[in-house]
Amino acid sequence: MAFELTIELVGLCLFVPDPQTETLYVLMPTADHGMDPHVGRLCFDTAYVRPGSTELDGFPALVPADGTELALGTGTKLSLDLPFQLVNVGAVAKRPLRPGSLAGEKPPAQLAARAVLRSGQIYSYASGACWNYPRPGEQRHLANRIVWNVGTVDDDKLALSLLPLAGGGEATLLPALYPIDGGITLQYYYTPRAELPPQPIDIGPPPPDTPAHHFAAYYELFEPPVADEPLPTYVGLTCGDGLGGSPYTCMSAQTPLL
Repeated sequence: MAFELTIELVGLCLFVPDPQTETLYVLMPTADHGMDPHVGRLCFDTAYVRPGSTELDGFPALVPADGTELALGTGTKLSLDLPFQLVNVGAVAKRPLRPGSLAGEKPPAQLAARAVLRSGQIYSYASGACWNYPRPGEQRHLANRIVWNVGTVDDDKLALSLLPLAGGGEATLLPALYPIDGGITLQYYYTPRAELPPQPIDIGPPPPDTPAHHFAAYYELFEPPVADEPLPTYVGLTCGDGLGGSPYTCMSAQTPLL
């Protein structure tokens, strides 16, 4: 029995497409230098561990993923197309990633965890808030949640393991997961601990012009690290500057000519 596998990636995640190896790497940078400590957690609804479940429990199991690599692939063709809302930090840094960031048994200390996607395509994303980046007055939405459809798994269950990021040692084997309504959805969080489910703290929007300090962790993944790195500064929930109209009641749409 086949099923669809989807993973939602949330938080400080650097997406690195590699056309040569047909792989999408997702790097979680070590967050230090006065930032709130970030933790990696692979999450799934507890109902998935029970064969024959017909509905979700609504309560997630959280598996520590710090210092590990999660690899997913189904044989479905891989698309490396990414949305504009995933900003190109490499174009700002203008230097290569540190050796070992993408593969190998000697990852840099600046890398906390890694996910490797070898199939599928982007399914949806949250546009996120509006920020000035990389220059003042250059406004853009920065996504904070990406949903990736890994593709079709030709089996009646999903076997998962987390491999040691530095190589060697034993893999962390997870319990088998069983699809519900023809699918399994995973979540991968790399956020401060207070922002994890099931009861994340709503910190609310920052004041205008507040810099996104966590963003600085991305620059540490480049060799050499970027000095005096530009940080996004908060504009608001949207980049529109008009008055009137609610984003919660009247939404725009499009249609092709028939």
